[in-house]
Amino acid sequence: MAIDPGRLKNTGIQDVFTVSELTLAVKGTIESAFPGTIFLEGELSNVKVARPSGHAYLTLKDDLSQIKAVFFRGAMESSRILPQDGLKVLVRARLTVYEARGDYQLVILSMEASGLGRFHLEFRRVKELLDSEGLLAPGKKKRIPSYPRKVALLTSRTGSVLWDFIRISGQRNPSVPIVIVPVRVQGAGVPEEMVAALLSAQAIPGVDVIVMARGGGSVEDLWPFNSERLARGILSSSVPIVSAVGHETDITIADLASDLRVATPSEAAEKVIPDNRPALSRLSVLDLRSRREMTRLFRDIQIKRKLLEDQLNRFPDSLLVRARSLEGISRRMGASMGDSLFVARKKLDRQSEVMRSLVSGQKNLLSEKLSKLSFRLRSPSEATLLTHRILSRAVSRLSQSMNSRMGIHTVCLSSLEERLARVMTLSASRLRERLGHLEGSLSQLGPMGVLQKGYSLLFHLNNGHLVTQSSPPRTGESLSAIMEGYSLTLRVEHVAVINPAEPSIPCVLPNKLSLLEEDSGG
Repeated sequence: MAIDPGRLKNTGIQDVFTVSELTLAVKGTIESAFPGTIFLEGELSNVKVARPSGHAYLTLKDDLSQIKAVFFRGAMESSRILPQDGLKVLVRARLTVYEARGDYQLVILSMEASGLGRFHLEFRRVKELLDSEGLLAPGKKKRIPSYPRKVALLTSRTGSVLWDFIRISGQRNPSVPIVIVPVRVQGAGVPEEMVAALLSAQAIPGVDVIVMARGGGSVEDLWPFNSERLARGILSSSVPIVSAVGHETDITIADLASDLRVATPSEAAEKVIPDNRPALSRLSVLDLRSRREMTRLFRDIQIKRKLLEDQLNRFPDSLLVRARSLEGISRRMGASMGDSLFVARKKLDRQSEVMRSLVSGQKNLLSEKLSKLSFRLRSPSEATLLTHRILSRAVSRLSQSMNSRMGIHTVCLSSLEERLARVMTLSASRLRERLGHLEGSLSQLGPMGVLQKGYSLLFHLNNGHLVTQSSPPRTGESLSAIMEGYSLTLRVEHVAVINPAEPSIPCVLPNKLSLLEEDSGG
């Protein structure tokens, strides 16, 4: 709320303000001049944590000035550092006025160490810039090939990362070539050298995966991998790039820009290099099986070959015997066929004469019939056309009748299937309900149901038989009584016969029974 100039009188004498009005006016002026959040860097002093609220009240100062601030508990619990006297920090805060005392102060939203704070600000600036251009969207990521032909590794030639990557790659698949592109991974000028190394790796023939690897370190050590220039070099690469920079908790702009981010260089080797050991093991098993099968087939072929050789050795003798038999048969057939041929030729001549006479008579008869028929038919073409029309109409009527009958049968069949399904469902429901009633009745009529109603069962202790009218108890005999939750051992001191016709059943007094043993839950 700013001061209204209209409240000044024309005489030059100012209206009288209350303290609250002046404080609200100053508060409105300050907050309108500094809207939103601001960043301040300075040294902490007079840090005090109030109890039980947990809010921290402190002073942020530099060499010339100071300002009071409050760090509320909720914001402080999510902060990376806790406020301490003498600590140089970078804070993100809102500027406001505390009306109760008329002090202007900061409401701190987040706090970081001074040096690290600048790194985080630059990290966020680059990330938001790339996000605004849509370069970090998931759809921009290139697919990592499952079976790479050649892998380029960008790392320092003196670090342990190189040997760890080569060792794991050799264990998983030594047939995949690894091309080492040495590059510095720490210090000034690293982003430029890394971009040049990326271009060199892309120019290597056959390379279809590039791995950028570096071990863990401080924020300052890993800062070159937050470079905007390096991020754009990664995004413009035509070859998929895997980032393995720092530890699992270290996230850089290079990790966000790359096509795949892994926690460690060792994990990068496991992700990029396919493990061919299971395949080799399966191939060894298949090779052993194939060798055994080939040995078996070779043995079978040898046996068949020996059998064929034996048959081939016996073939000339068999062939000679069959040749002699054929010669005798051919001689006998030649003599027999000569006689048969002479007889057959005579018979054929006689039959030919008979056939000629018959054919001549039939020809004359057919000629007479044909001449008679020609007068009766107007033309053969008209008769053929009439027959075709009659047949077409008959076929059409037959097809229509068949289609109609099939449609009726189909509808009837569907209706019967629906009725059958409903009847089966209803029958099953009724049978389940009847089974439930029968089970309930059975449980009530069974021995356990009787026990649940408060009754007990008596058994002779010597033979385990149930005490019934045909097997009554005897005086002095020990009995076992079973009731719900208990098993009792009793001794019979008196046996009284009860007449069922009497209106009431006399009770057996407790002094007539002796309790020998009680077993709860038996």
